[in-house]
Amino acid sequence: MTPQHKQIFELHRDGFFHCSTEIEYIRDARKRISELNRMGYKFQALPCDGRCGKHHNSRLFMRRLVEIPESSPNPKPVQQPLLAPNQFHYQH
Repeated sequence: MTPQHKQIFELHRDGFFHCSTEIEYIRDARKRISELNRMGYKFQALPCDGRCGKHHNSRLFMRRLVEIPESSPNPKPVQQPLLAPNQFHYQH
């Protein structure tokens, strides 16, 4: 896991949705999330509807971590219990 992967993981490990603007400083953040998906970290994504406090002119996504692989080098459990896919919580 690269330092960029770790930054994304640490942000999302709380089980809440986070707008993609929160990780825009990470180079190729969408690619890093895709790589994490291939490693077994599963994310749920929804279009950001402004609940993050910003109204976007383009279609951005909010994501939350919903599954951590058992083989994870970061075995610490998420800080908040993971929610059912139909529950929506956002945290800045």
